[in-house]
Amino acid sequence: MIDSQLNSKWLKAAVIGSYWGTLEIVLGSFFHNLRFPMSGTILSFFAVTLMVSFSRIWRENGLYWRASMIAALMKSISPSAVILGPMTGIMLEGLLMELFIFIFGKNLLGYVTGGAMAVFSALLHKLITLLVLYGYNLVRLLVFLYKYALEKMNIRESQLNPWVLTGLFISLYLVTGTLAAIIGYYIGNRSRRFPEDKTVVLKDTVPAGFSFSGGYSVIWLFVHLGLLSFLLWAIGHTSPYLSVSMVVLYVTACILRYKQSVRHLKKPLFWAQLLVITLLASLVWNGVETGSLFNRAGLLAGLQMSMRAVMVMVSFSAISVELRNPLVRVILFKRGFAELYLSLSLAFSSMPVLMEVFSRPHEIVRKPVSIITRTLSLAGGLLRAFTAVLESRPPVYLVTGPVGAGKTTFLKDLVSELKKKGIKTAGLLAEGVIEDGEKKGYRLVSVSDDEKKPFGYVKAKRGKVSTGKFTFSPDAVRWGEDVLWKGVVNGKDVLIIDEVGSLELKGQGWARAIEGILKESPMPQVWAVRYRLVDAVQTAWSFRAEEIVDINTQTPARLADNIGKILEKRVS
Repeated sequence: MIDSQLNSKWLKAAVIGSYWGTLEIVLGSFFHNLRFPMSGTILSFFAVTLMVSFSRIWRENGLYWRASMIAALMKSISPSAVILGPMTGIMLEGLLMELFIFIFGKNLLGYVTGGAMAVFSALLHKLITLLVLYGYNLVRLLVFLYKYALEKMNIRESQLNPWVLTGLFISLYLVTGTLAAIIGYYIGNRSRRFPEDKTVVLKDTVPAGFSFSGGYSVIWLFVHLGLLSFLLWAIGHTSPYLSVSMVVLYVTACILRYKQSVRHLKKPLFWAQLLVITLLASLVWNGVETGSLFNRAGLLAGLQMSMRAVMVMVSFSAISVELRNPLVRVILFKRGFAELYLSLSLAFSSMPVLMEVFSRPHEIVRKPVSIITRTLSLAGGLLRAFTAVLESRPPVYLVTGPVGAGKTTFLKDLVSELKKKGIKTAGLLAEGVIEDGEKKGYRLVSVSDDEKKPFGYVKAKRGKVSTGKFTFSPDAVRWGEDVLWKGVVNGKDVLIIDEVGSLELKGQGWARAIEGILKESPMPQVWAVRYRLVDAVQTAWSFRAEEIVDINTQTPARLADNIGKILEKRVS
């Protein structure tokens, strides 16, 4: 469910981002399985082609950086253990494309310049990644290797200027980006002459990769960030024995906590790369000056680079996992990134459709022009489908306040006010059961017919659903789900849910019913939610509340008036 106030830029960015993210996942996995060289450059080529193609269809500014963020977050569902590199690379491509089109305008010069720099950023990103992974010693190793090769071939350095070779290499990337922009320009112009596919049907999908059996921890996220910085310093500034001991302890702790997310260490190719780097360092480190085929300092430098690479890889893998923490998404949602996550949920809903279109990656590589041209005909249909989702979304009011502040009483009064207006209500209230001045549990009350059902108890019982000190009856949960669905089926006007909290955020309680009702019914809903869970609830179901009602400052009568106005608009 998506907020109706999501503007057209984010809607179109969701379409572009869904194409981009799906291509990254499909082609990325294809190249990964083939161990294909320069796969990042090829992915950048397709990204530029897509961006320029869409720019010929939709002319708004600010689409690329939005689409790149959506695509990067979609890429985070990839089974790869390390998602930081690909995600930052995708966002850099979108930002560079946006920058140079802003400077030169939406014309061929702007597209070519932006495309060239976006593809070149793949090389730049790779170099930065290698420097982070191996450190500056990698640059020294390459210099020694270059001098060693010149000596063995009897070539003077003045005869083979390394800067000329570097320039030629950079030119290859710039030309590739230019070609991608020209192809995208051609595809975009061509696609406007083809009829749009108007039969796009979105499918529900639950992205894999956001779950982690070990649980998430914001504390661990900051621990990894701190230890990464400290260990990078320690490797170069402390004794080898001390730095090795610290790295081994850290890597071991990460392997124990993130068993499924250090798969990179299981790859023979990764260890083969480290072995080659170590051997090269021991052979060519200061080899020209000393004339020796083996250098102890080079061996130590190679081992240091290998140790650093293992530590950085494991640390980035751990950080990648912790960044999937739902709490991180809640914080970003609250800090102004609500549109991003709302657009992302739309993009995910289109993935099954686009996966079918891009189901043959070898065909995309062989015939990129015809495949992309054909698939662009879906863009208009996807945009209309996204818009239809927005228009059909039910308004959700969140009644909030601290624990025990009177949210249930507020909802009871709201039901009375709505009945005065002839508005038919359904749903559930959770009344507290008080014994000897203490809350011993809850009973469910059906709003429509006042039927009651025992629900929660203080003492936990085996096999029961529980949160905090309360245990809840599975039979009562099923009964409550039936009450909620009956309210939808029987054509009531407003649905009340008391409450949506920690249980639902864990996928229990009313979570299943809420998920289905949000998709099936446009009826306004009123949920009771605790203060601290307001953002988490909105993030979990990808919506922005029609209104957040603080029971300490607002009245049931006022909320009833607002709901009445919405219902009147729908009738008219």
